[in-house]
Amino acid sequence: MFGIPESLVLLMGQVFVGLIGLSFILTLLGVGLILINAYRDRFFLPRATLVLFTSFRYPIKAILRMVGMPGTTIDRLSLDIRNTIQRPFFSTVPPEKRMAFFPQCLRDLKCPARTSPEYGIMCSKCGKCVIGSFKKKGEDLGYMGVYIVPGSSFIKRIVKRDGPSAVLGIACTADATAGMEMLEAYGLPAHSVYLLKEGCVNTVVDADRVLEIMELGCETEDVPPSGVAA
Repeated sequence: MFGIPESLVLLMGQVFVGLIGLSFILTLLGVGLILINAYRDRFFLPRATLVLFTSFRYPIKAILRMVGMPGTTIDRLSLDIRNTIQRPFFSTVPPEKRMAFFPQCLRDLKCPARTSPEYGIMCSKCGKCVIGSFKKKGEDLGYMGVYIVPGSSFIKRIVKRDGPSAVLGIACTADATAGMEMLEAYGLPAHSVYLLKEGCVNTVVDADRVLEIMELGCETEDVPPSGVAA
């Protein structure tokens, strides 16, 4: 009808079917790798798993949900794999070139801190929540910045303005994934710790895990231990 040779139409159809078949195979391979790594302490082919999951995120998650794996478990596993890949690069960056970002939802409902358009929420270390302990740890280690942020746009602005060489982010699984992908696009090593309880207020994070990651690659002999508020 349009003057296209029948052989070319046939070839295009074969290529299209082939691409669909290849996508299906890669999706199943991604599902298999996720299932394998869900039951391993040491991840198997983490880079390949992450590439496949990132490329076929939605069909992989749909299939995994069908076999009974919750969406939150899938997202947390993908973050664990991403952290495993990034950890060696993050740990080699000295603390004075690192930044740490914490979500405002970790604050106590009666938090007295004021908000600065330049520095975010100005923690006073009042002891009502765990953030004060994290901020003190960052200061003791010599981090170039420890911020409590009202949103992701603030992180973008600070990172572009001050130019850290590595970033630690604490967030819900969705924000942690988006943040790490954004920072990787900037070429920055990033590590995340996801919230154990998510929401807009009264969220919960594994405080010991946060402190452990903050100390990665740091000399801690002269750094006093950080007490964590209950």
